Amino acid sequence: MGFTEAAGIIAPSPKGKGGEVNRERPYEKGKATMTGLTQKQARFVEAFLGAAKGNATEAARRAGYADPEARTGRLQRSAAVRAALRERVDAAAMTADEVLGRLAEQARGSIEGCLTFPDGATVPTLDLEKARRAGKLHLIKTVRHGKFGVTVELYDAQAALALLGGITDC
Repeated sequence: MGFTEAAGIIAPSPKGKGGEVNRERPYEKGKATMTGLTQKQARFVEAFLGAAKGNATEAARRAGYADPEARTGRLQRSAAVRAALRERVDAAAMTADEVLGRLAEQARGSIEGCLTFPDGATVPTLDLEKARRAGKLHLIKTVRHGKFGVTVELYDAQAALALLGGITDC
């Protein structure tokens, strides 16, 4: 069974094989376009950069190759696959200024304005909607629901400062 895609969604197709090259309508996922790839190659690229976390054999398995270990080398040498990977990484990459800006926001960031102490409570409540409106959600690393309530962890300001200090020591 082959695959077709529409609006970034790959779905089984009743005719054709996964090896058909899509030349007339490039495969799209997000903003990246992968022209000249087979559907399996496109799925390989998506898996490699996503769920497989850079593991080519796992990406080939997720893409549907019958013998993923045997296909990995050929996929990684393919000019079209390499170009698609490069295109996707370039589209997602941050500039040095963006990285420095994010680190500075983490080092200086505060969610103090999003905390309230309802009815004289000693433990504050975090208003996530207020944090979203204030553009502060990116400062939150994790939110966990546990036995004793909700735990919110922010990105480490000292770690951000250390990284910034290391960068400015050049």
